[in-house]
Amino acid sequence: METGETTVRRAQVADAAGIARVQVAAWRDTYPGVLPAPYLVGLSVGREEIRWRRRLGRPHPQTATFVANDPEAGVVGYATCGPNRWRLPLPIEGEFYELYVDPAAQGHQLGRRLVAAMAAWLLAQHMRSACVQVLRDNPARWFYKHLAGRLVLEGATRFAGARLAQLTYAWPDIQSLDRLADPLDGTA
Repeated sequence: METGETTVRRAQVADAAGIARVQVAAWRDTYPGVLPAPYLVGLSVGREEIRWRRRLGRPHPQTATFVANDPEAGVVGYATCGPNRWRLPLPIEGEFYELYVDPAAQGHQLGRRLVAAMAAWLLAQHMRSACVQVLRDNPARWFYKHLAGRLVLEGATRFAGARLAQLTYAWPDIQSLDRLADPLDGTA
């Protein structure tokens, strides 16, 4: 897949099925051995599509959802962001809530482009800093560290009946993140 053909844009209600498909595929690929197997097996694209249709049909004005859309494959990634929901040891204004790329589309810098879109949107909302919460055993956590996210908190959360170790990465200044999609940007 050529990332030049794939566009990153705000999500629309019509993207609900594609987002749901990516969500289920990414969770099943990322979380075996992390989340309980019955939870992963029970994931349903149909149920998630209904949830996403509702969510996109009544968007919260302080949040944004973006999709990476390939002209042939449709939605191949999505990301959501908004105001920080957590009390952290430093003042952080924004938060990257979700970022998932279809396993078949990974390795094409779509994650970077989705982060850039979220950072640009947060900056437009006058939020100059951001954080992300990620499960410690999520292999994709290194992505955030690679983008210069600073580990600011280690904790735990309960999800699907399991107690899971959780990490929080933060960027006190996200201006450099909104340039990640720039092909002239020499960072990884």
